[in-house]
Amino acid sequence: MTSTAKLASAQWIARCAQLIVLVDYVAVGAMRTVLPYYVKHLGASGAAVGALETLYGVGQIAGAVALGWLSDARGRKAVLLLSFAGAAAGYSVASAAVALGSVPVLLASRLPVGVAKQTVTATRAIIADITPPDARSAPLARLFAGCSLGYAVGPVLGGLLADYAGGASPLPAAACAVVFVALMPCVALLLPETRTLLLEEAPHSKHETAAAPAAAATAAAG
Repeated sequence: MTSTAKLASAQWIARCAQLIVLVDYVAVGAMRTVLPYYVKHLGASGAAVGALETLYGVGQIAGAVALGWLSDARGRKAVLLLSFAGAAAGYSVASAAVALGSVPVLLASRLPVGVAKQTVTATRAIIADITPPDARSAPLARLFAGCSLGYAVGPVLGGLLADYAGGASPLPAAACAVVFVALMPCVALLLPETRTLLLEEAPHSKHETAAAPAAAATAAAG
């Protein structure tokens, strides 16, 4: 592949990663707005709202370790797909919790989301795979800008959806789950695995590193 083709491919992958994060955080932000409505509808206390985020945080601790390892072992796409599957499952359970009127089920819905939601971990690794260190700051900045934009837009959309459907409706959580279900085939079909690109370049880099002292010694001998 020529340098121009590699650059075009890297730009395409970076834009895909940035769009994925944007859409992801729109849904996450929307759900964060809807959750307090659900807690209030189910008659739970303020402590239950805190418990929702505590369970999410506990899941994040476990998921960051396990999926960070998986990202290096199996690839970035695998982590993204698991992240979306976990979010879709958790938000579906939250929707069911509202329909059933169950606070424990609503609390349990946060664990799979917390464990699996490592979208930023995977997309940061993608950017690192396709960009040299001296050109990495700008695409990473755009990635985090996408996070911020999504998290700014998502709560507004979540509030509008809650007003439209009613705070007691399972529809907002179900809609967020559908977003993550839709992201899965997009990633599977459109986003190449960047970990393999990194592995393909590694032997060349190793060979070049090993050849450099030999070349220097040859030049000195000459």
